[in-house]
Amino acid sequence: MTMGIKLANRRGMTLILMAFMLTAMIGISAFAVDFGRMYLFRNELHSAADAAALAGMFRENQSHNTDARDTAVAYGTNAPLAGGAVGLASSDVIPGSWTPAGGFVPDPGLDWTSANVDAVQVTTRYTGPFIFGRFFGVPSHNVSATAVAVRGSATGATCARPWAVPYQLLLNALATYYGGGPYDGTTYNLTATDVSHLATMTSANPVSLKIGDNSAGVTNGNFYGVELPPIVYANGTAGNPWSGGNTYRDGIGGTCAQITAAMAAQGEGPTISDGDWLAPENGNMKGPTKQGLQDLCGLTGSNYTCPTPVRVTVGMWDIAGNAPGQSAGCGGKCFHIKYMGVFYVTGYDTGTDAVTGYFSTMAASGGFTTSPGPITTIALVK
Repeated sequence: MTMGIKLANRRGMTLILMAFMLTAMIGISAFAVDFGRMYLFRNELHSAADAAALAGMFRENQSHNTDARDTAVAYGTNAPLAGGAVGLASSDVIPGSWTPAGGFVPDPGLDWTSANVDAVQVTTRYTGPFIFGRFFGVPSHNVSATAVAVRGSATGATCARPWAVPYQLLLNALATYYGGGPYDGTTYNLTATDVSHLATMTSANPVSLKIGDNSAGVTNGNFYGVELPPIVYANGTAGNPWSGGNTYRDGIGGTCAQITAAMAAQGEGPTISDGDWLAPENGNMKGPTKQGLQDLCGLTGSNYTCPTPVRVTVGMWDIAGNAPGQSAGCGGKCFHIKYMGVFYVTGYDTGTDAVTGYFSTMAASGGFTTSPGPITTIALVK
């Protein structure tokens, strides 16, 4: 005989479970809302710290005194913050130095006039109020963010065109038009004064970005057309440059996005930097050069004069020879890049088969080092 047991009514238990689950869900939702607010505060504090560090380093580079600290505080505290104001005291702006290996090191005397100061560290703060956390005994949370801005120099550039201009020719032009020299391209480093002089050049101060007659070059046999990306990078790593007239032509006349894509197709990044080695294009490449220049300048038919000069970035080489470990791939004619320069292309000279242009300035993007260089730039490293 089986005896049945009648279960009690479960409605009361269900209500208890629902109440418990509802409480848990409210708690989780409250936590998510408060956590999201803190995340928002932290992002805004990072933006404020970035702005303050950049402004402080820029001002320090100009004045080398405590004006830099005051400038950083002004920029940081004026940054927007949802529901409150950015906390940034003078003591939160610290002068110092920075290296990739050691990171930021405060100046021992916190001396803004010290020649060793090449970095500014900024820490922003805010006490973020919780909306629901206070019901659990946690009314607020202290949020902070730190940024470091460093003074350095540009070392490379993206969107480089497949030409390599002899640095020596540039120095010769500098001496011709502004005096001084003669300078040796294998040893001379550009100064800020040189760059300011070169920036005043126009089409009246022409430089050949690509020559047509090998007797016109600094090194006989080089026409200054190159393959990208580098055959050897500055750190000694081997690269994988493209080859062929079609890619060379497209590298001249393509958009920056197309050049980046062509380099990516070789498995390489978009940047050409000081110290890289570039492989030469085989032969003069007259036809692809003319076609590429017409694409660059928007020309058709037999017209090879750009209606307006076109700004391009080009490597400038100081040594031509075999890249490290690449004698077979260079034939003694690879180019060691001294600087990345900015030129304006004016056209193609059909008489000499040369690409004509003039110097504008130095490239200031695409690479960064804390070592001194002709173009000073400021970058966030944290």
